[in-house]
Order: sequence, then C-alpha cells, then structure tokens
Amino acid sequence: MAELNGPFKNIIPNFIKYKQSLGHKYNNINNYYKIDKILYKNNIIDFKNTKKIYNILITEESNIKIKRKNYYALKQLYEYMKIVGYTNLYFKEIKIEKKSFFNPYIFTKKEINELFKMIDKYEYKLPNNEKNIYPVLFRLIYSCGLRVNEAINLKTTDYNVENKSITVSLSKNNVTRIIPLSKTMIQVINKYLRIFSNNKVYFFEMNKSKLNYCIVLNYFKNIVRKCNINNYCRIHDLRHTFAVTTFNNMYKKNYSEEQILYYLHIYMGHTEISSTEKYIHFTNESYDRVVKKFEYKYKDLIPKVGDKK
Repeated sequence: MAELNGPFKNIIPNFIKYKQSLGHKYNNINNYYKIDKILYKNNIIDFKNTKKIYNILITEESNIKIKRKNYYALKQLYEYMKIVGYTNLYFKEIKIEKKSFFNPYIFTKKEINELFKMIDKYEYKLPNNEKNIYPVLFRLIYSCGLRVNEAINLKTTDYNVENKSITVSLSKNNVTRIIPLSKTMIQVINKYLRIFSNNKVYFFEMNKSKLNYCIVLNYFKNIVRKCNINNYCRIHDLRHTFAVTTFNNMYKKNYSEEQILYYLHIYMGHTEISSTEKYIHFTNESYDRVVKKFEYKYKDLIPKVGDKK
C-alpha cells in the first residue's frame, strides 16, 4: 500500500474504516491515494487553505473523468471530516454532467421463484453451514429490500423476537432503521437460529467471522447462471425488485403514490424520497395502471385500432 504524505495522511485510513463499517466495500482506494499524492506534490500538507485544495483537485483539473472522481471523493471525505469535528472546509457544489447507460434488472415473479428454488437446492461444493446460510441471507435481502452489506453486517442481537423486526444500524448515510418482518420471514429466521444456537455474533458467519462479500457475490453469479437468468444482473437488483414489487402491491391496495414513496423511503433507509424514486421502474405489471390513469385524464388523445382520423 502506498505511503500517505499529504494533508489527508491521518484521515484517509480512518475514513476507509468508517465506510467499510457501514457496509461499503472500498476495496479500491487508489483514488484517495492519488489525491493525497497530487496535493503533496503541490506542497500542501495541511488544511490551512481548503479552497486551494478544491481548486487544485477540481477547478483546475481539465480531464472531466478525473475531475468527477476527485469531486465525489473530496465530497465524501469532507462529509466524514465534518462528522469527526473538522470545520471550515471549503467545498463548492457543482454539477458534473455524466451520461449513464446503466439499467437495473427487475426480476419477474417467475424468475424470483426459480431463483429461490435453486438457492434452496444448490449444493455444489458447499459445506453444510453455507447450505443453511444462503437461503436465509437472500430471503432477507429480497423481502426486506436490504443492501447486501447491511445483511452481512447484521448481528444476532439485531433481531427482536417480540417486535418481530430487525434493526439495521450499519447502513449507508449512517441511517439506522427498524424493519418489520413478514410471518414467513420470521419462521425462516427462527428455524435458522435454532440450527445455529452457538452464541454467534453475526447472523451469517463462516469460521467464526462474518460472511465475506466476494464469496456471496460468486455464489449469486453461480445461482443466476444455473437459473438461466440475465448474467448481467446484480445482487443489488433484488433491492430494486423489492421496491418495484412493493410499490405495485401497495398501489393495488389503494395507497397513493405519495404515500408509497414516503413509506418506502423510510423502509429502505433513504434520507431523501428522490433516492427512492430511482428504484421505481416501469414494468409490464405497472403498464395497465399507467395507461388507465393516462386514459382517464386524456381519454381522447390515445387512438384505438379502427379509429378514423
């Protein structure tokens, strides 16, 4: 690992540990070391002039890709520094245009059923403890809309039997939330804990350590491959599917769109409703709902087959 010499030399290591404790991977931290190196080359070794730091990393940077990386890296670094007590950190909010071609994959009901059937029977090169872990892990991720690392970081003490809920504390944006569980999920968890009643610290442990993200990722890829589902889908797409499915189910029960988004943003641990809106995608199931609403307001605008001009 490269040596840190610039103004962030005592901050970056603690910042990385903080982010990892919240469930973020942060395996690739080269960008933070590059920032430190750039500042050190410019003879900046302290925080006397944070505006100069901003100008060197962002304002004066001509490469848009590097400017964007520096911008968001510095922004997150300063957010952490404010939490631990630093003040007077100059940072100017700007909009850096970026075209994104990423589209999350929304599983169909059939695919979700196939996915869990395969998870329940998948035994390829799996020791006995892992065979019991994954069916519970992925049911929690999907049924509760959890981020992967939120599930991995769950401790047995986070499960409240009386309230029938789990507490997610190591979450993105440092948001702690209590999530109610369905009856079937409670049954699955209780059965799982009876099997592993050996005073575990984490819900999902292997060799007395919490489950590793990379192991979970490789397992998921194998399952998806065996189910012949889109090979480009991610575990995080289960969270997107949860949001879409929950939205559609609540809408069918006559909740307004505003109510649904409000409840969902709290349930999913978002600080802003706008973040939740990014998880609501147009699917075949929502097509009829949208068309009916559009036709109700603009019934004369949509032509039907056979309409004369």
